[in-house]
Amino acid sequence: MRTDILLPRDNEEQLLEQAEKIGFKQVILLYTHAQKPRIPEKTSITVQTACYVEGISSINKYKKGFDRIIGPVQRNFFENSQTNYLLNQVDDSKRESMHQRRSDLDYVMCRLAKEKGKTIIFPVNKLDAKSLGRIMQDARLCRKHRVKTITASLASHPLEMRAPKDLDGYARMIKLL
Repeated sequence: MRTDILLPRDNEEQLLEQAEKIGFKQVILLYTHAQKPRIPEKTSITVQTACYVEGISSINKYKKGFDRIIGPVQRNFFENSQTNYLLNQVDDSKRESMHQRRSDLDYVMCRLAKEKGKTIIFPVNKLDAKSLGRIMQDARLCRKHRVKTITASLASHPLEMRAPKDLDGYARMIKLL
């Protein structure tokens, strides 16, 4: 079943309507810790809520109000059993050396993700030449260690959403499929 992760900005109804139109069966609404989840009652697709936390100490505070916990790709989130998904956001501020890319993901984290059953999210919303190389490097590590991955649009507006076939094409481009 194809799943997309969305970032609602008080427009949950429009996002879910668009997701249903383009063919999604399941949607995860990703909120920051300051937002309260609002799920419309009239939907024909499965809706789950998730909270994005930036620190390990705030997981217990927000775990009760959400279905899933999503954290950044950092070592302490791989070791924590309460995080379900890890968001692989490429940081463009890191300076690269001449011969290798600087990425947040390494083989130790991939081995931990495989052991603990974590899923790594590859967002579609940020694509440029430098970040694409880093994303492809991370995808190669995930393939090598057989880590579960998902591609998501992380759209906050209905017109930013991508169809399931577009997300599959992105996964093929970075060689996840």
